Amino acid sequence: MAKEVVRRKSGKKEALLTTAERLFFEKGVHAVTVEEVVGEAGVSKATFYKYFSGKEALVEAVLDVVSDVLVERLKQLVQRAKQERMTKENFIGFFDVNDYDRFFQTHFIEDIMNDYPHVVMRSINKLIGIVLPIFRDFIRAAKIDGIVRMDVDTEMLLVYTVMLRRAVAQNWMLLPEGMELKEFSSKLWDIYLYGIMGRKESDNTEPG
Repeated sequence: MAKEVVRRKSGKKEALLTTAERLFFEKGVHAVTVEEVVGEAGVSKATFYKYFSGKEALVEAVLDVVSDVLVERLKQLVQRAKQERMTKENFIGFFDVNDYDRFFQTHFIEDIMNDYPHVVMRSINKLIGIVLPIFRDFIRAAKIDGIVRMDVDTEMLLVYTVMLRRAVAQNWMLLPEGMELKEFSSKLWDIYLYGIMGRKESDNTEPG
């Protein structure tokens, strides 16, 4: 009986998370209310407050779910690199914002950064401990396969990447007027991968 109760509770929490994620992506976080999530998830408000202290806690939980998807993708790339040679295409593909369209839909991430900046920073800090060891393996594999220069200091690159992530989260409102976060991210990763000295004419896909 105890196991059944736990399973039902877990199912209700999952329903709340799934519903909130869908609504946040469809309408933006700012436009969605707790009442709307509860109604569409088919649970009571009392049940909602068993799992979440309020909308902010729900937003953070959904952001964690989205972050888990990104972490899983990085894990798969590292695993593939261990089994077969990494290519420039799948290395650069990890930074291709077009593969994260769902993340940039409506005002999902902008709303979180604007209304819950502390939630974004907490999420980044949580991710650091999880992502850094995986990203370290990712860079090492890329070095072995000749994609990243061997003279690049891996630990320095890790620190730089973390600082870049934090800087974007803290200063996203300084984006050039009229530029959306997706476009900014694309340009930012372009500089990150290729630098500012220009790409080789013979190979436009090679990181500098």
